[in-house]
Amino acid sequence: MILDAALEFSDAQSLIASSAAVTQSTNVVDMRTGSKNAWGTAIDNEIGGLVWNCNVNTTINAVTVITAKLMSHSAATSIKSGTELAEFVFAAAAPAGTRKSIKFTPGFTPPERYLGVTYTVSGAACTAGAMDSFLSLDMEKYD
Repeated sequence: MILDAALEFSDAQSLIASSAAVTQSTNVVDMRTGSKNAWGTAIDNEIGGLVWNCNVNTTINAVTVITAKLMSHSAATSIKSGTELAEFVFAAAAPAGTRKSIKFTPGFTPPERYLGVTYTVSGAACTAGAMDSFLSLDMEKYD
């Protein structure tokens, strides 16, 4: 699959943090309306038909649960306090390659301009674990 880096939230983002810490994704997607693409066509902020994919890049340690939430917010730096659009929970000791995906229904438009992901660590402190997260046209293939 070819991935547009503009739709990537996290690429092997480390989640090593203290218990109950909430970490924002490295990248935020600007869904600004009113812009035009290279052909002069207006771009809207609809993500209907797109898929949110999360992948455990590095195995999560045995006592840590990671909750990933796709969020929207009116400010790029405030994703943590935004509107939740979807959520995945990755169990303790989830091995590298564990994947979860959700496809948004056609016509779905986020309520706010910016999209990002938050990762919440629960259980004991995260001593190992990294995530990939992105929007794409297809669900990740499960091997």
